[in-house]
Amino acid sequence: SLARSGGRPARVRANPGPRDLFQMTWIRTPAAPPSVAAARTWAIIGTEPELAAAVRAAGIDAECYHDLASLRDEMTTRHSVPEFILAPLYPVSASTGTPADRAYAVTQYALKLMQGFLADGLLSASALVMLTRGSSVVLDGDDISDPGAAAVCGLIRSAQAENPGQIIMVDLDPGGPIGNLLP
Repeated sequence: SLARSGGRPARVRANPGPRDLFQMTWIRTPAAPPSVAAARTWAIIGTEPELAAAVRAAGIDAECYHDLASLRDEMTTRHSVPEFILAPLYPVSASTGTPADRAYAVTQYALKLMQGFLADGLLSASALVMLTRGSSVVLDGDDISDPGAAAVCGLIRSAQAENPGQIIMVDLDPGGPIGNLLP
């Protein structure tokens, strides 16, 4: 659950819509106090300078790691486990090639990452946060700007259903700053 992982809850209300039986309405929730976020340690998989800068600017202690193996080595050495492991998928889905090639690459990357995370007992105390950009339609007029990331969403949802509370999916606004993710 979001409460277990320390995430901010978002309330969703189903409203009867004019054309559909139900429609999603997003209700803003107040941000958590900065002191709550600052008390956590996070890890970032990959080199994504904008994400690392945004996390550190929010006062959160975060280290970047090339992959899960290097994070695990560091955890073994330090005897500490991060509360959240951020895994940005958008750099992989933005790689060159056809849309089908990009969808295949990001799906394979996400699958390997989730399998490695779930197979490692040491990492199970953390929550894996899979970050996409533009993979979902939230508001009327929105488009899916990253079909490759949209393809991986079903895979992530299946893993979430099988492992409640361990995997979190966050779809960022494709044009917005990453800093909006943080409290």
